[in-house]
Amino acid sequence: MKTLLKVFPIFFLFLVNGSDYADEFNYSDEHEEWKLVQEKGNLKVYKRTRAGTSLKELRIDYVFNVSSDKLKKELDHAEGYTEWIYKCSEARVLANPAPDEIIYYTRANVPSPVWDRDIVAHSFYRYDEALKTHYYHSHVPENDEELVPIRKKIIRVKDYGSTWEIKEVGENRIETINTVFMDPAGSIPNWMTNMTLAKGPLKSMEALKERLKK
Repeated sequence: MKTLLKVFPIFFLFLVNGSDYADEFNYSDEHEEWKLVQEKGNLKVYKRTRAGTSLKELRIDYVFNVSSDKLKKELDHAEGYTEWIYKCSEARVLANPAPDEIIYYTRANVPSPVWDRDIVAHSFYRYDEALKTHYYHSHVPENDEELVPIRKKIIRVKDYGSTWEIKEVGENRIETINTVFMDPAGSIPNWMTNMTLAKGPLKSMEALKERLKK
């Protein structure tokens, strides 16, 4: 079971936000303080317990030596998620409600006997020109089952949220902060989810870094 759970955090690297999410980007809310749990070069990993649950949420700070446009291109291209997000077997855009919004679908290919997980997410984007910072936020919409009906032997993730903050700090250099919370649902105990929380996202971050070099 421990090995199988490594694939669950595959969704932990996603999009998009609006100005209503300022509190999330400032990380000042009712949750615990972030605790640094790993540091390696330009990479810092933080965890904290999410308010109202025993589950942890994750924050990854990283510096990319690329332009913000290049990273945004990868984040905005949902069909390409299978190329770099850990264990992502299916990804597609479902709708574009507005120029700065997308609704997308992703599925995690989980080894048997654990069932696959999937997510329908509504994502929002804005850019603060004064701060030279791009903001993304995503969450599960209330009508997710209307957009993609529940499929047999796939567990739909209902409790999910993610943010990206991408700050331009120089020519072809950006500082990023990615936060995510997800309850994988099903029979997976919370302590096991917390124990393996960072594995999928860190593998995805490494794959994204290599993809951006191309």
